Amino acid sequence: DGSVRWLRNLGAAICDEAGRVRALSGLSLDITDRRRAEIERDAERERSERIAAAQFAVAGVLAETSDLHAAMPRIMAALCEFLHWDWSAMWLPRGDALECEFTWAREGLPDAAFRQQSEGLRVTRGVGMPGRVWRDGEPAWIADVQQDANFPRQAAAAEAGLRSAFALPVLSRGAVIGVLEFFSAELRECDVPMLTTLSALSTQIGDFMERLDGQRRLRASEQRMRLIVDTSLDGVISMDEDGVVTLWSPQASSIFGWTAD
Repeated sequence: DGSVRWLRNLGAAICDEAGRVRALSGLSLDITDRRRAEIERDAERERSERIAAAQFAVAGVLAETSDLHAAMPRIMAALCEFLHWDWSAMWLPRGDALECEFTWAREGLPDAAFRQQSEGLRVTRGVGMPGRVWRDGEPAWIADVQQDANFPRQAAAAEAGLRSAFALPVLSRGAVIGVLEFFSAELRECDVPMLTTLSALSTQIGDFMERLDGQRRLRASEQRMRLIVDTSLDGVISMDEDGVVTLWSPQASSIFGWTAD
């Protein structure tokens, strides 16, 4: 039937009293099942090692970076390189649609048209793979984007040689604040263990994004407060619990004759 089988051959020489070989005896054992189990076990171990390496790389980026624009290209590169995917994008909500904010491509991939189309799209809820993930809050896997009726970028994907794809919601406090998508030039069936691991990673990315947004809001609040204090006609003074002055407005200097120094 054209299938491949693995055999283990055992042989022995049969000699007479003078030590001359008179015959050969041999036995072939079919070890196909055992060999296939070994190959599957080795593949699973190698896959687990790649996933662990990707987790470690992403954790390192999140720990040492405080800028989303610096972090995301490195995160997408690590995930693609360790998990053998060829193209990736990060979509972020902008009003009532998603926009492609970041992309990464394997070196040599002819992705110019696909990248240009992705970066120019505004994807509403339910439209295309990013829109479906945004709407449902669940991962999505497409075994072949050329056969998917709800994939607007088919022609450009075909030009880039991209076939299989999946996307993950980036969650924060239960809300989808972004969508990560990945493409492969090979046809790949849904990998549930990998999706489970990457879903946990996407939640970490969501926490990272929420933390950056909180820091941005705090800085903006402090700037507004400083502007109010500096332009107030009243003297504004603040002290901590030890009586140490922590805030002394310009108008306080005019009133009391003492500078903040």
